[in-house]
Amino acid sequence: MTARRLPAEDRRQQLLGIALDLAHDVGYARVTSTMIAERAGCFRTLISRYWRRKDFYAALLHEARERGDWRS
Repeated sequence: MTARRLPAEDRRQQLLGIALDLAHDVGYARVTSTMIAERAGCFRTLISRYWRRKDFYAALLHEARERGDWRS
């Protein structure tokens, strides 16, 4: 599996976008780093380079609010 090399901020935005798409498909609670990595074409460890687990979910929820995509 080889991911196209992106600048760090672009990769963060890509991963958050993928996570939001998955959240719409399966719900926030069911989104896993494996699902995100598979869709991004990268390894799960790449996600942990950018965020710790809880930080990722906080960033995901923040991004959803920013995009007006928040569903309670």
